[in-house]
Amino acid sequence: MVVSLSENENIKIVKFTDLLVQALGGTPREDVLKAGQMLKDWHAMAANMQFSLPENGTEVDTDWLADLMPELFTNAEFKSGLKAFD
Repeated sequence: MVVSLSENENIKIVKFTDLLVQALGGTPREDVLKAGQMLKDWHAMAANMQFSLPENGTEVDTDWLADLMPELFTNAEFKSGLKAFD
């Protein structure tokens, strides 16, 4: 409903974290997940995100990440856990 209102009433939807970063004087980062989600392909999404991982000191196998992503996007880690950590 919020999305349809934003389209019909010309209301801009802002992510809370972006708003918080701006309020603290920072510049929000580009949403790499949004660009990846548009691909509609888990492996392509995982490959697309690989460039940002080393910046955060992380190294992850693309195939492993692609296999885990469907669970990550359903918040399985807060429900019953992730299969990768069984």
